[in-house]
Amino acid sequence: MGFSGPEVEDFGREVFLHYHRADRSISVSRELGAAPIVEVFYLAAETGDPPSPWAERNGVSRARRVVKLPDSVLRLSFGDGPDLEARLRELFSALEQSESEFLSC
Repeated sequence: MGFSGPEVEDFGREVFLHYHRADRSISVSRELGAAPIVEVFYLAAETGDPPSPWAERNGVSRARRVVKLPDSVLRLSFGDGPDLEARLRELFSALEQSESEFLSC
């Protein structure tokens, strides 16, 4: 079973896309003209990593990690233009390569 479709939080300049599957989540933060920031959230108990107090979901403590993205993705700047879908595809393709273990659990 894959991740849910995106939950969108729009804070004006910054937009968050959240994808969930069970106790795991992916959060993509995009800001006009800036490189994306991708974080993954997972059960703190799985790894012993310290929980992030604001990362709790459904009463479950979760830890977070910022994903290291390749330079080709970090050079992407995100706007709301027609190329947004193509840029998101490139971002998720890089995420599939760098986070295959996280995504397969």
